[in-house]
Amino acid sequence: DLASSGLTGIYIAVIPLKGQDLSLCAPDEPHRQAALDLAKRCIDEAGQLGCAQVMINSGRHPGEALADLGLKQFKRSVQELAAYIGTRPIGLLLEPCDSQMDARNLLGPTALSADVARALRRTVPDFALTLDTAHIREEGEDFLTEVSRALDCCDHLHFANCVVDDPADPYYGDKHVGFDYPGSAFPPAELKRLFTALQPMYQNRSCRIALEILCREPDPEAYFRRVAAQIPWFFQEEPQPC
Repeated sequence: DLASSGLTGIYIAVIPLKGQDLSLCAPDEPHRQAALDLAKRCIDEAGQLGCAQVMINSGRHPGEALADLGLKQFKRSVQELAAYIGTRPIGLLLEPCDSQMDARNLLGPTALSADVARALRRTVPDFALTLDTAHIREEGEDFLTEVSRALDCCDHLHFANCVVDDPADPYYGDKHVGFDYPGSAFPPAELKRLFTALQPMYQNRSCRIALEILCREPDPEAYFRRVAAQIPWFFQEEPQPC
């Protein structure tokens, strides 16, 4: 497992939840229960692999008339998942996903997501946010502004890229394009700016930053080496406490 190799990992349950279109915020109880069962299986597998945290998302927005019920259902789901985890050393992370383009999640806007996280932390103290550059841009929000407002409940960040200005682009939306993709929101220079600005924000606090990119080329190793060459500072600089 990861522990024996000296590594820690995060199990991204967001992927199977999205893949099966299951929502932990679903007003429909059988649907919510199906999402809950899947998340529990992810927790079990995370434990077997030695992962320290499991990342979830809210699931699809149920419509304005059911939004309040959806929020209650999501909070209920998190509390049930925390009870299922029990004393196992596994924490839960919420990744807000876009609410307007592809995922159309209930918890997409950062302010709402942070409010939900704070409410849940009263009973699930280690519950926290993962904020993603692409998802925040897809919400029409500013990454640094939103991170600064959620510092009390966010200790994990994703650097990801997206195309939001050209609906005709084949990779428009939350497609995790490379950082060199033409017309995308987060080229290497912009990521460098964000990385530098984050240092004082997280001074003397723990914070992890992960890269989220999809390879669409036949040689993944060559592709990711090229990505690394575009952002050498990410791997070479000795960060301040962050």
